[in-house]
Amino acid sequence: MIKGQKTSDFWVDFVREVDRNGKTVWEWHAWDHIGTGPDQLDINYRLPESVGIDYASFDWSHFNTVEYIPATDQVLLNSRNFSEIYLVDHKTGKIVWRWGNPSTHGKGDRPSWYDNGSQRIFGSHNVTMLDNGHIQVFDNGSERAEGNRSAVVELDPKTGKEVWTYAAKYPTSFYSYRQGAAQRLPNGNTLVTSTQQGHLFEVTPAGEVVWEFVNPIMKGQPKGIFCDATESLPGKSATNMIHRAYRYAPDYPGLRGRDLSATRPLVPGWPRFLDVYKPLNTK
Repeated sequence: MIKGQKTSDFWVDFVREVDRNGKTVWEWHAWDHIGTGPDQLDINYRLPESVGIDYASFDWSHFNTVEYIPATDQVLLNSRNFSEIYLVDHKTGKIVWRWGNPSTHGKGDRPSWYDNGSQRIFGSHNVTMLDNGHIQVFDNGSERAEGNRSAVVELDPKTGKEVWTYAAKYPTSFYSYRQGAAQRLPNGNTLVTSTQQGHLFEVTPAGEVVWEFVNPIMKGQPKGIFCDATESLPGKSATNMIHRAYRYAPDYPGLRGRDLSATRPLVPGWPRFLDVYKPLNTK
């Protein structure tokens, strides 16, 4: 039983490619790759029940990202529960590369109660291929043995090495237990979506936050004050969650003809922050 509902099925992820007429032209099923080898998925790998009873029982692999890579004719996948990124050969369907948690296939140490072991990411989301051939992933850092904290990781698939990582100085400043995203911008900065608190921010390659925004829409209504007592959801989320955000430049075709200079207060009657804010060193 999960939340009062009987569960008798075993969820098995698959990827389906369809043409413009809705006809299936290619499929990839996790069930076809069961095994313990480096190009297989271990049916006996499971997370502890403390992570979530559904993840430890019927929601086995929980894939949450799929992206086709035309340059290499490969499919990029991400498994939240295995905490792994995969590249699948589009022609053969074979897993040709994986990264993130070697303990899933006997190539490293599983985390203990205090040590991450060989695992590099935890509960990851939103894997993307960058223009430079590197892969970017939102590492939620949930159920991380050495302490929960989120990060954005850029890695080189040719070497398996992390080439850039952003994590806040204090873990609680940036942590999304579930979901989350990161978009690499044309200027080299990265737009980060910290889902659970509705927090968006832009960070430079040097790790400097140059822009941020906290969603003021709570339960569909704009609010001038955020209150934990009324705006918290069960678990680790707030009612202003943002699943994923993208930044669009003013020349984006979808914005053509729109007046982007128009502004209005989200909450009429509330003072603008900069009108009432006085730095501590002023009198």
